Amino acid sequence: MGKYSLKTKLLTLIFISVGISFGILGFQNAINSYESKSALVKNKEMNNSKNIAEYLDVYFNSKITVVNTIAKNLEKEEMSVHNQNIFKTLELGNSAGEFGLFFLGFADNGNEVESGGKTLTLEKDNFDARKRPWFKQAVKKQALGVTKPYWGKTLNTYVVTLYKPIYKNSKLVAVLGADIALDVLINKLASSDITEGGYAYVVDSNDGEILIHKDKKSMGKTSKFFNGMKTNKEGYLVDEEDGIEQHIFFHKIKTLNWDILIKVPEEHIFGQIKKDIQKTVILFIVLLSVILFILYLFLNKALSPLGKFEDGLYSFFSYLKGEKKTIEKLNINSNDEFGKMGKIVDEQMQIIETSHKQEELLIQEVKQIVRSIKDGDLSCEVTKETSNSSLNELKDILNEMIKSIRMDVNDDIVQIKTVLESYSQLDFTNEIKNPTGNIAIKINQLCEIITKMLQTNKLNGELLNEKSQLLLENVNQLNISTNETAVSLEESASALEEVTNTVKANTQDIRTMTNYSNELSQAINEGEKLASSTAKAMDDINEETKLIVEAITVIDQIAFQTNILSLNAAVEAATAGEAGKGFAVVAAEVRNLANRSAQAASEIKTLVEKATSKTHNGKVIADTMITGYSKLSQNVEKTTHIISNISTASNEQKISIEQVNEMVTKIDAQTQENSRVAGNTQDIAKSSSNIASEILKSASDKKFKED
Repeated sequence: MGKYSLKTKLLTLIFISVGISFGILGFQNAINSYESKSALVKNKEMNNSKNIAEYLDVYFNSKITVVNTIAKNLEKEEMSVHNQNIFKTLELGNSAGEFGLFFLGFADNGNEVESGGKTLTLEKDNFDARKRPWFKQAVKKQALGVTKPYWGKTLNTYVVTLYKPIYKNSKLVAVLGADIALDVLINKLASSDITEGGYAYVVDSNDGEILIHKDKKSMGKTSKFFNGMKTNKEGYLVDEEDGIEQHIFFHKIKTLNWDILIKVPEEHIFGQIKKDIQKTVILFIVLLSVILFILYLFLNKALSPLGKFEDGLYSFFSYLKGEKKTIEKLNINSNDEFGKMGKIVDEQMQIIETSHKQEELLIQEVKQIVRSIKDGDLSCEVTKETSNSSLNELKDILNEMIKSIRMDVNDDIVQIKTVLESYSQLDFTNEIKNPTGNIAIKINQLCEIITKMLQTNKLNGELLNEKSQLLLENVNQLNISTNETAVSLEESASALEEVTNTVKANTQDIRTMTNYSNELSQAINEGEKLASSTAKAMDDINEETKLIVEAITVIDQIAFQTNILSLNAAVEAATAGEAGKGFAVVAAEVRNLANRSAQAASEIKTLVEKATSKTHNGKVIADTMITGYSKLSQNVEKTTHIISNISTASNEQKISIEQVNEMVTKIDAQTQENSRVAGNTQDIAKSSSNIASEILKSASDKKFKED
């Protein structure tokens, strides 16, 4: 914003323009006024001089007419101081011409008679009219004339005398005179409309002598301007007097050969003009001030909306910058262009304010939605509308993005984070409720796969553990039976040794031997049964190991599939970006678990293969034992037969006893072998039980749905 407002600049420009215009107009008017007033004064004074001259012409013509008439009447009268008609005629002429004094001087004796009846004589008054200036001039001129001003004793003032010589028969008989008081003429000149400071006076056209002047002292002197008047035919001249420029206006009084002269000092002419100009200038200044004041009021009123515009726009831009919460309208109620523009601006500002509020509501909703998205809630959408197409487009793009993420991930990312967190803690009991996104669905599917795998692992572990326990029990039973067989064999060996040592007492002890033989037969039967049971157990173990191998194969396949699924899950997590990091951790853990399961299955498989090999060997041994027991049974029967025939076949008894000893030795060796195989089988059973326990422990460490 500039230092000065537009209104100030415009007012200043208008004031300067109007001031310069008025100044030029005033200056031109002053010059014109000066020239016109100067010309007016000049014309006025020239007219005054002309009018005064004409007046004096008329005045003196009237006087001359009276004088001529009286003179003509007196020519008929007898020139004597005793002639009363002369007095009457003089009195008539004096009153008719309004003279100061009408008088008649006689040429023969110098006597004088006056209007009013006064007579002056040489003898009585020592007065001789013939010696008076007017008489002499009349004699000299021999015609009507006028004297120069002089002091008239009778009228006691300055006067001029009109004189007229009277002739009879070409002889001068008298001179008629009429005194005109100069006070009348001076008053007449003074009463003329002459510029203040100026005055009129009369000079003689012949010598420039001042004849009539308001200053009596100046009369009789020669006018300083006479020489200029003689060379100037225009009736106007400017000359200097006492260092002061004087404007002289003059005109000839034709009747008397006088000049009326009006002298006006320049300072009075132009002083008045200057005063008039000053008045005009003051009037112009006052008028200019009034006009400027009216212009100021008008422009201030007319331009006041500019201030409202400025304040309104400043407030509007402050509102746009967020410094104000509301828009202040211009509220310009004038009917001019400012009012129309103000209404349009107010309407647009209202539209912008409404749009801005809509934008703020939309932005606030977007912020709320962003916070919701940040908190993991993707179920919301931007619903606010605005007149800003760019913001609407941004809203649509944001909604499309939310919709796309919702379809690819889920409405609620928090559920995904929670579920993945629980998966990282090996808790697979949770799942995403009402999944809407592909990732959420895949996570649930992965959870189902992992749950099924864990359920299978647990079932296989329990089955393996159960079979291992059963195998262990059978092996323990086999050990017990083997030990018992070994004890029986030892007893049999001892008995045979006693028989060998006491061959001589066979007969006596036959009954005892028969009992022993029966017991031996029973033991053999039991041994044969045990051997059969061992063989059957070995077959069962072989079948169970086959099931274990199949279960391990299933576990291995499950581990392989789990590994594949974890790889797919890792790829999906990588595709999901930041949102899939937690899922990637779970996928890696699942892959590790699958690798461990595969490794454990491989180890179990190796152990089961060893157990199968040893079980097969045990079965062979058990079959051999069965065969041996069968032979033993036959030998026992033979022994019994021998015992029954001992009395008759002592020799055969000895041989038989030897054979029995040999068989017992073999049976003992076989029994020891069976005991060793049973121990190995027990180790295999314990190892299988440990593997089953490890599988169960691994499955128990993870939470998953049991059914």
